[in-house]
Amino acid sequence: MAARPAPVSRPWPKMPSPGPAGQVIQLGAFTTPTPASNAYYARVARYKSLASMPRVIVPVVTRPGGRVLYVLRLGTTSRQQSKTVCRNLRRSGDHCLVIG
Repeated sequence: MAARPAPVSRPWPKMPSPGPAGQVIQLGAFTTPTPASNAYYARVARYKSLASMPRVIVPVVTRPGGRVLYVLRLGTTSRQQSKTVCRNLRRSGDHCLVIG
């Protein structure tokens, strides 16, 4: 089994965002981009309205530890929409955070 490369020690540049603060929801953090993408398509299959929201999967370095995780975020039209979407997703047993 090949050794996994060490995480990048430098901080990541400003995280790309699908929307301004308060108009972003986070649906999860994953160890590689593939599960993040799979989670997106699984959620869209369950909740068709999510397909219309801008999506981004971004690597972030955790602190402490320096582990790289890939976060799945969607843009919304307002902070209220972010809150409503997250509330509905959590009621269905899915993870969701309003960002910003």
